[in-house]
Formats: sequence, C-alpha cells, structure tokens
Amino acid sequence: MSSINVVDFLWCSTTDDSEFHLSIARSVELVHLATRATSVSFGAEFYEFIRRAVLAILDAGLVEDFKEFFNHAWHEQELVPDVAVSLTARGRLVLEQVARSPDHYLSLESFSDPGAGSPAEIAQFARASCEQAEAEHEEWSARSALRYR
Repeated sequence: MSSINVVDFLWCSTTDDSEFHLSIARSVELVHLATRATSVSFGAEFYEFIRRAVLAILDAGLVEDFKEFFNHAWHEQELVPDVAVSLTARGRLVLEQVARSPDHYLSLESFSDPGAGSPAEIAQFARASCEQAEAEHEEWSARSALRYR
C-alpha cells in the first residue's frame, strides 16, 4: 500500500473529472495495478488506507460531503460503501492540475513497467482500468443478484 498515495486514489476513483466513485472494485483494481500481483490479500492495512484516503478527500473539500453516510456504512455496517458524488470546483481544479502534470502527482512507477508510455498515457490507463473493474463488478452484480418472489 505504501506505493499508492491519496492522489492516486482520487485520480483512479473519478470519471471524466466530474464524479468521485468510491467502490471496492476500483480500490482492488488500484492495488492490483500498483502491485502487479495476480491476486492480493486485503487486510487491515488496505481498509485503513481506503478510510484515510476518503477522509482526506472529504476534509480537503474535493467532493460533495458524504461523511455521515460513509461513517454509517464503515462503522455500523462494516463495509466499503459504493458511492458516487460530484467533485467540487476545488476537486475539479485539483484533477486538472494532476492531468497537466501526472508525473508530479501520481505514483506512476507503480502502474507500469518502464517504457510503458508517457505519464499521461499511464495515468489514463490506470483510471480506465479502475473504471472497467467497476463496470465489470456492476455487471456481475446485476447478473448474480438474488431475486425474491
């Protein structure tokens, strides 16, 4: 987890710079990209990183406030909630800056092998991979949902 920072988490948890998506599927994919492992065991360190990253993003005012909902899901239901909220104007500005200079803000060496492309290409690949993981998870969930009659 030490190779991933809060900006990586924010970058890979946003879509087209307008919404922040907190989902376990995106978070797992981010760790897979950073570790290049085919399987990863998630323990307290993984969940603590998610909690700290979300609280840092909320405290910095980068997304609409969902702290009450997050705390309820995290502490009372003991789960990582699926959340989609808009970025604030400040959040959009931060991501614009990251997009202009990803090599200054993102842990790009975690996401690629040497020579994998420009920093902007690597950053877009990481975001697209996390977005795809979330889409696949949503599709799987829809197909496998229990139906009560």
